[in-house]
Amino acid sequence: MFTHRERVLKTLRGDPTDRIPRGEFFIGDEFVRAFLTVDGEVGFHHCQAVVEQLELDIASVSVSAGWGASNQP
Repeated sequence: MFTHRERVLKTLRGDPTDRIPRGEFFIGDEFVRAFLTVDGEVGFHHCQAVVEQLELDIASVSVSAGWGASNQP
């Protein structure tokens, strides 16, 4: 079994892995609300929970989630 990072790197190199990496470039707030049954504002911790529960290997972090800030999630 590989870590998420190892799985992605091996796939990019063409090496065999335990499974095909999974990921999303964008996870909409509407999906997060429905998936986690969240009422109100969706925070970074909600998005992190979705990524973990879906066992995603690749996920992007939006600019509003701290990219470029000194304290990033």
